[in-house]
Amino acid sequence: MARRSNLENTIRRTASETLFILAVSVALALVVNSVRPGGIGIFAWRPGGDGAEGPEAPYRPIPLAEARTFFEERSALFADARPGEDYAAGHIEGAACLALNRFEEWVDEFIDRTAPETLIITYCDGVTCALARALAERLYLVGFENVRYLENGWSRWREADLPTQTGGGGFTLEGAPPPIPFQEPGFREND
Repeated sequence: MARRSNLENTIRRTASETLFILAVSVALALVVNSVRPGGIGIFAWRPGGDGAEGPEAPYRPIPLAEARTFFEERSALFADARPGEDYAAGHIEGAACLALNRFEEWVDEFIDRTAPETLIITYCDGVTCALARALAERLYLVGFENVRYLENGWSRWREADLPTQTGGGGFTLEGAPPPIPFQEPGFREND
């Protein structure tokens, strides 16, 4: 009988320890996911395609018609999240090249030159492209308060026959710095 009691105690203790480890693991995973750029939206806002997430979302999709209005008013900074080679081949007229794959290279200068309240509209290309959303999230995390992203923006922009350009270029927002133009790796103006 004592042997059975010891076995039951061992099983209970093992089960308790296993549940404790599982609970700590889940809690740690949720914390890491919540601070990780591109984390899975488990309990909070989840990105969608219609811009209907509501005003509580810190960064959210923007409908093409609304993005076009901001473009025509020159009241937003458009940011191409694609690699520099794609940007140089063609981009929304006046857009800044804020290639997500080079984020660490340009973010400090961008923060210094851009007001936190500037409306920034990020975009990339392709229905499954997540670069625009990821860039919007990273810009929000470094302090930009008004960031939206245009899903499949480059393709939709061209299909709507809206202004595009190749190579460098850009426009200046009133009271905000000019966008950072595409530069070949290793080349910086004023060097």
